[in-house]
Amino acid sequence: MKALDATEGPSSNMATRAEIRSLDPITKAFLEGVYDEECVLFKLNGLCHLLREVWGHVKKYWRDSVYETRSVRYQRATEVGDMVAYINLNNPDNYQRFPLLMDESYERRTAFPYYNRRFAFPKPKNININMMPFILSNKFKDTCLPKYLKAYWDSLITYCILDKNEVGKVCYLTIHESEIEENSSQRRPGIHTESPGKIELRYGSVDEIDKGQGDSIIERETVYHHWGFGLYDKTTMNVIGGIFMASNIADSCRVWDCQIVDNTCIGHLGDIEHLRSFLPENEVMEPNCLYWLTDRTPHESLPLKEKTYRQFFRLVTSQVSLWFEDHSTKNPLGVVPDPNITKIVKGSKFNKGEAYIVSDQSI
Repeated sequence: MKALDATEGPSSNMATRAEIRSLDPITKAFLEGVYDEECVLFKLNGLCHLLREVWGHVKKYWRDSVYETRSVRYQRATEVGDMVAYINLNNPDNYQRFPLLMDESYERRTAFPYYNRRFAFPKPKNININMMPFILSNKFKDTCLPKYLKAYWDSLITYCILDKNEVGKVCYLTIHESEIEENSSQRRPGIHTESPGKIELRYGSVDEIDKGQGDSIIERETVYHHWGFGLYDKTTMNVIGGIFMASNIADSCRVWDCQIVDNTCIGHLGDIEHLRSFLPENEVMEPNCLYWLTDRTPHESLPLKEKTYRQFFRLVTSQVSLWFEDHSTKNPLGVVPDPNITKIVKGSKFNKGEAYIVSDQSI
């Protein structure tokens, strides 16, 4: 059987083991199950018409999880709904569609620099921080960021204050400065959303779990992990929460004009490669431009055509469900995730299928 994709049904040719291992879990289950005598799908072996029917339902399920938002960009501002996937904040066309992005009614809007202007990244210093918690503020001294990040506050962070309700809250900063080899991507490749879908948590002390005192004392919970949310408020015509991204290199990231609205369609760490053929048109993000997007917006880090030095910036607003201690950068000035919003978890998030241990919120 050849490898199933999202546009065709099962075939009579057998896939290689390497092909099967590279497939998404659902397609892999079909391919292996039809030839596994112990699997219920084996009963469909040779019944291609039934397999195609079943596979058609799977495709419809995936297709329905993709909510296209392209049409919103071509409506009058008074008709805009709340399903906006992303906004290039440096594109002057957006100020006719999203007028309050230029509103000067509250602090810092008089200096709002987006209109028809690109940002200048600070001089690189090989900074590499991931999801460092800090306080979003209009004054650098109140952010509790280390001094070496002051240049990023001046040039980018201060202009991420689109939602005044985020001021004073714990947000999360990622800056990645590094040399990238030809045909390599700096960030995680593959189409994904920042919201990683379903995650299993274990509650209990690390010592209890490590000592093998039994699952009977360990509470388990399955949660859906929010990662900044992101809405366009049709009442105020302004963005709420969300994620801000920028890069200094062209052709290094692309974003799709849609949102994934079904949690169960989002795979491990937000992987949605299985939805690739159902996604609408995409845009390659422009260099030195600030983008706002939601945690359900598909995007992909692209391999670079030649060896180059890339600076990547990302700010995630406060609504983050889980903060992975093993993969995140601690703030040297002591800012920690807000326990009323965010759980601190231990364990490698790359170990697929494992539960994560919720810490006692101390770092």
